[in-house]
Amino acid sequence: MAVCADCGSGMHFKSDRRNGAYVVCGTYVKHSSSFCSSHIIEEKKLLKLVRNDAQNLMKSANNIDELYGLAEEKALLKQSSILKKIKSLENQAEKLSNQFNSLLSLHAEGIITKDQFKVKNQSISELQLALANRKMELESQLEQKKNQEKNILAFKRIVDNFLNLDEKDQLDMKQILQRMIDKIKVSEEGEIDIHYNLAP
Repeated sequence: MAVCADCGSGMHFKSDRRNGAYVVCGTYVKHSSSFCSSHIIEEKKLLKLVRNDAQNLMKSANNIDELYGLAEEKALLKQSSILKKIKSLENQAEKLSNQFNSLLSLHAEGIITKDQFKVKNQSISELQLALANRKMELESQLEQKKNQEKNILAFKRIVDNFLNLDEKDQLDMKQILQRMIDKIKVSEEGEIDIHYNLAP
């Protein structure tokens, strides 16, 4: 998950008696300082920085909600707005269906020619297809909004498990970090920028 903030290379894990466990830029390991600097950081320090960042994130529930783009109340309002749009599309689709039925009757009675029927029918069909596609997009958005609260709660539980986990439980910690974090950018100064995974 840890990557070099400058070259984007994955950080390599290293361990020796003098420096202990640490991570270092993969490009630096392969090509020395000709292409990138070491960005070296102790494993313990990295883990401490991650834990502190996660703690700060959990201090205010709003922080996580904002990362999703909308707080729960705004998400509910958005759901209501989407439902209204879907209803409007359904009404438009019904009107187009009635127009087609009327057009079919005019053609059957010989009031309009076959060519006129084809032109008008094509126009109606194109509008119906556009409405159907737009409705599918809105229904997909609606489903995402409905799952938003569940995702936020699930993510909070993952972070909480991480904060309460004993650092000695390396396997459990690794699994939780992989679920919680997408990537960690490590700067040359030893600062980190965490990109959280908000789709648990």
